[in-house]
Amino acid sequence: MQSWADLLDEAYDTDMYSAALKVMLNRIDEVDQTLSAQVIADTLENGGTWSFGSVMALQHATTYEQHPLSPETLAYFDDLAEQSLQQQQQLEQDTALSFEQYLANYR
Repeated sequence: MQSWADLLDEAYDTDMYSAALKVMLNRIDEVDQTLSAQVIADTLENGGTWSFGSVMALQHATTYEQHPLSPETLAYFDDLAEQSLQQQQQLEQDTALSFEQYLANYR
């Protein structure tokens, strides 16, 4: 693998590929450096999966709040949400089976 990393480093005038390979090879010997081990450690440090999830959600929300969407992007997503609601409403109206009939088909 090192020869491939060296080849890519040379082709793109960087050391990024060799450095990445070195990190990954280090994780073979130091399993505590793997991403899964880090998630487990963070989960334990935060008192369980629920607390860890809350910490991560807050962290992500803070990051997104620091980078607000442009008016164009916001308008795009608003339009997409409106289209989705209209599609959902259309699907609900087009349903030929009643809920009772639907359940009867699976009993």
